[in-house]
Amino acid sequence: MTTLPTLLVVLLGLASPVVAVVAIVAAELRERNRQEHELKMQRGELEDRRLSRLREDRLRSYSTLARLSKVIEPTPAERSASDLAEVLAEIELLTDDPRLLKTAGELVAATALTRVAAWRTNRNEATQEQVDSAMDTLKKCRVEFNRLAKEEVEPAKEELEARLSEDG
Repeated sequence: MTTLPTLLVVLLGLASPVVAVVAIVAAELRERNRQEHELKMQRGELEDRRLSRLREDRLRSYSTLARLSKVIEPTPAERSASDLAEVLAEIELLTDDPRLLKTAGELVAATALTRVAAWRTNRNEATQEQVDSAMDTLKKCRVEFNRLAKEEVEPAKEELEARLSEDG
C-alpha cells in the first residue's frame, strides 16, 4: 500500500519532465509561428517590389509611346513604325488589359499613318486635309490611350500604398 508522501514524491518527480516537455512544445510553437510570420512578411515585400517594378516598367513604356506619338516627324512608310512597334511589343508584355492593348495598337497605327501623311504632304503627294484628318484621329487615340494608361497605373500605386500602410 502506498502512502501519501510516497505518492507525492513520485508525482513531484514526474512533474519536472512534464513541465520541460510543455516548455519545449510551447517554444517550438512560438518558433514556428515566428518563422511563418517572417515568411509571410518576406513574401509581401517581394510582391510589393514586383508590383512597384511592374508599375515603373509600365510608366516607362506608356510614356515612351505617348512621347513618340506627340511630335510627328514626316517619315516614309517603310520607316514609319519601327520605333512604335518596339514600344508596342513592350506594352503587350506588361499589360493584360484588352482595351489598353487595342488602344495602344490604334495609337501606333494612327501615329505611323500621320507620319506618312506628313511625309507625303512635304512631297506634294497628299493634301493638308489628309494630314489634318490623320492628326485628328491621332489626337483621339492619344487621349484614350493616356486615359487608359493612367487608369491602369494608378490602381497599382494605390494598392502598393495600401499594402505599405498595412505593414506600417
